[in-house]
Parts: sequence; C-alpha cells; structure tokens
Amino acid sequence: MSLGAVRELIPRLEADGLIKTVPQRGMQIAHVDLNLIRNAFQHTDQGEVSIHLTAEQLSIADTGRGISEAELARIFQRHYKGSESRGEGIGLSLTKRICDRYGWDITVESRRGRGTEVRLDFGMKTDVGI
Repeated sequence: MSLGAVRELIPRLEADGLIKTVPQRGMQIAHVDLNLIRNAFQHTDQGEVSIHLTAEQLSIADTGRGISEAELARIFQRHYKGSESRGEGIGLSLTKRICDRYGWDITVESRRGRGTEVRLDFGMKTDVGI
C-alpha cells in the first residue's frame, strides 16, 4: 500500500470511529502513525490490522507475516531492510528518532507467521480530548 493510499484511508477510519486524530501532537506524530500503519498493511496479506489510540498510547497490531528475532533486533537501524521489506530501510529508523526526540517509548513484539504489534507510549497522563 502506497503512502498516498494510507493517507486516503485515514479520514475513512476516522469517519468510522476506528481512529482519532490528536492535533496537539502535530506533524511529527502524523509521520510516525502513517509509517507504522503503512507497514502493518503492507505485511498483512490476510487477516487484520487493528489500531488503538488513546492519549497515552498508540497500538498497531497485525496478523501478518511477522518479523524474525534476528531481524527484530535490527529494525531501527538506518538503511536496514528485512528480508521481505519493500522500503529503503529509513522509515522505522526515522520513527525511532522521532520517538526518542519526544521521549516516547516504542516497543515491537513479533512472531514469525503470527504478526506484529507496535506500541508507542507517549508518557502523557493528561486528557487531550480523546
């Protein structure tokens, strides 16, 4: 799925009440959201992608191909591409840099053939209108 297709998908997900935009987080979070959502859809040939957003956390889980342990250890390295990656190895490293800049924790759990879950913990304990 192209980035343009993901951008077109976001308003439909919002209209259906499946995700909510948090404008206070600005464009940096938009890049993180779009990159992680695009990755989930690209690596899920069958099954589903679920997106859950609260003021404190964003969780994106899929039932896709999953990531091997060896690859999982390297996914945030700049220019590292997994064996099934179609990208250039920049998206996840940039996502990690943005998270580090804002003090957000990013964790990835994955099992080959079972899927992947990515969680961003924003460290925000105040209500931002969600």
